[in-house]
Amino acid sequence: MTIRFPHLSKSASSHDLEQREDGPDGDDRDATSDVDLQESDIVVPPPNNSAEAFLLLETARADRQVRLTRKNLALQIVHRNTLTLQYNRLILEKAQEELRSADRLVGHVRFIIRKSGIPVVSEYAMHEDHSVHLPSSVYTSPESLDVKLDKLDSTAQCQSKGTPGLNTAVCQPEPPCIMSSNANRIALFEQLREQPEFKARFAELSEFVEDLELCKKAVLDGVGPRRPEAKKPTFIGGDAFIKLITTRHKHQAINALVLSELHRLDATIGDASCKECVPLVLDLYDRVAAVLQDADVALVRACIAAHTSDKADTKVRTVADALGAAHSPAYDELVQRVQTALGEEGVILARLCYTFTENSIWSKDEMNLLFSYRSKAPMDTAGEKAQESGSRTDLIKVEQDLRVELARYALEAFLKKVAQLPRYEDRIPDTPQFFIDNQLLLACEIMQSYIPSNVPYPFQDVSDAAPYLKTEQVELPVLPIFNQMFAIFYMLFNEDRGIIVRVRRDEMTPIPGSHPKDLFTQKFAGVYYLCFKPNHNTGSFEVFEPTVNDMKHNFMVLDAWSKYRVGTTGTGLDAANLDEHRDALAGSNLLWLILQYTATHPDYAGTAVAKDIDYAAGYRAVCMPQPDGVAFHPTREQFPQLHLKINLPNETRPNLYDLWTLAREHGERRALHDNCQAVIGPLGRDLYERINRPVDFQVDHIFAASLNWIKADTETFIAKHQAAPNAVFGPVIVRIGEGCFSFVDRAQAQAVLALNNDKKKKAEYKKIHPENAPFV
Repeated sequence: MTIRFPHLSKSASSHDLEQREDGPDGDDRDATSDVDLQESDIVVPPPNNSAEAFLLLETARADRQVRLTRKNLALQIVHRNTLTLQYNRLILEKAQEELRSADRLVGHVRFIIRKSGIPVVSEYAMHEDHSVHLPSSVYTSPESLDVKLDKLDSTAQCQSKGTPGLNTAVCQPEPPCIMSSNANRIALFEQLREQPEFKARFAELSEFVEDLELCKKAVLDGVGPRRPEAKKPTFIGGDAFIKLITTRHKHQAINALVLSELHRLDATIGDASCKECVPLVLDLYDRVAAVLQDADVALVRACIAAHTSDKADTKVRTVADALGAAHSPAYDELVQRVQTALGEEGVILARLCYTFTENSIWSKDEMNLLFSYRSKAPMDTAGEKAQESGSRTDLIKVEQDLRVELARYALEAFLKKVAQLPRYEDRIPDTPQFFIDNQLLLACEIMQSYIPSNVPYPFQDVSDAAPYLKTEQVELPVLPIFNQMFAIFYMLFNEDRGIIVRVRRDEMTPIPGSHPKDLFTQKFAGVYYLCFKPNHNTGSFEVFEPTVNDMKHNFMVLDAWSKYRVGTTGTGLDAANLDEHRDALAGSNLLWLILQYTATHPDYAGTAVAKDIDYAAGYRAVCMPQPDGVAFHPTREQFPQLHLKINLPNETRPNLYDLWTLAREHGERRALHDNCQAVIGPLGRDLYERINRPVDFQVDHIFAASLNWIKADTETFIAKHQAAPNAVFGPVIVRIGEGCFSFVDRAQAQAVLALNNDKKKKAEYKKIHPENAPFV
């Protein structure tokens, strides 16, 4: 939406801004005629919904308030200068009267001397008034200093803003009278100076200066002037804030889709539902790509450049902050075109994915592995308490509700995609299924739990902000990760999408004397990535060499890690050699490796309502029993009977229960169930410990990105480690913002953690581990 007000420039007439009249219904409306509006250079497109209408009206009002504030500031300055001028005029009058008294004294002395009969040589010098010997430019009559102010502008405007209006008698004092007595003249001056109106004016002069400084700051902040004693609202509150920020995030999500920057839609929300979003984001990109025009990428880049000075979400205090720079009509047309292509649910999903990417804080270790999630809490909004105190601690927490919004939209869209997977025949209702495709669909539908939230949605108007949040207690749905990843592989296979697997490797060296538990230091041992694509003949994903054209395409990315003990003689995925490990992964059944990881991955049942989900019973319930004598014997790297082609009758294939049981056995044999991340913890606040065992292959994170982005990000990662060839990373990690410091000695880690600011922590860490300085 484009909103431009060129007629409201700094030089625009503030008088025009104040011309308002009551409409037929008593509403306050602009008195400007339609003809005047048509002749002005105004671009105000009609709103498409209530949110845009609200933004349009608020923007116009905010613009008028800025112009009116500037006029009031000018009047305040005129008022102050007038008071100063009046005071200086009184000083001049007093000096002039003292001069006349001195002249009268000279005349009186001259009379006494003449009366005494004593001649004086310099008698002639007293015949004239001394003022006639001064240049004419020096002497100015006080009457010429009278200043007349516009009573309407000065008085009314000052009173309207809480500043006492100028009194006409004060602004335009009567000319001073010529007094015959010097004492009377001085008394009259003192009387004038002590008048309550003058005294109040001079006493308020310093207060006016403070007010003006506050007004100037208020204009820069986009709000009207405020008195010092008034509590100023610091935050936008309620639905207005939510709508403004969600509109901003919607535009940013559309920009990411147009530029094919899908890594900016990596919704890490601290639970298992984020994996569901990957195939959905890839679908959103396809819809947008289908309606893009040649100039759209340049248009989006120009829009991003125009918004570089916009305030971050956590710094937004006013409507103007949230709106940021205006959009061009061409960009608004692009947004409308993309919204039509995505549909209402697609726009909401893209916007929420951006929200929980931009405003999540994942700390990463030196291998770029995620180990600790926190939030910037940008969507906390102001209620009455926060408006009064101006403190962020009083904001209302709404982020959990937005997590639920994302999880529910993602789950609904995800289940639709599972139901649309090709299958030999539709499932038979209310009975165990023979075909694994139908088993998976039924398992996704019935094997669900949810994480409760005790944070009520704080606003009454939920129709626009979050239409599905109808209850006070929200619930975040959770699917078993085994079901999620198996379904995602089916989706990617049938949509002919590729997968990138990136593996980071560490070499572990035992720390002498670290008993009773063995501890290790580790160092970077290489990184590689492989590209997989579906082979519809074999029903599996196989490695391929990407072309130049493939570099622009988007893939699902599996960020994985591996670590081995120094001196190991293992082979395959247990090999120390990087090339051997890569070849082993390239020849493995990728789906089978991932299912082993997901079968042992905790499904957050500890925080879910159904804490004791019996997955074995659940999978038995959706599967028809296998015929007698059917058995499967997979290895760690291969499962010949597992593929993604449509399940046909009379095939001997593992059902969902077989897959989950066998995958869990192999995963536990490799101790994948001990922890699903590279870091155990926390040991305490911001204190973590690395996993102290070898891992042949384990997934860390799943997201969508282009191959170009993965290539650039990997090269940056390699260059960082090449800059520190002697770096050694200890088993204990101290979290610092989005990064970390690793220590060999836990006591040293705790001592650094106890320091009171990050600057001191970094300086101390460099002293302890100078070899790791490039990572600080």
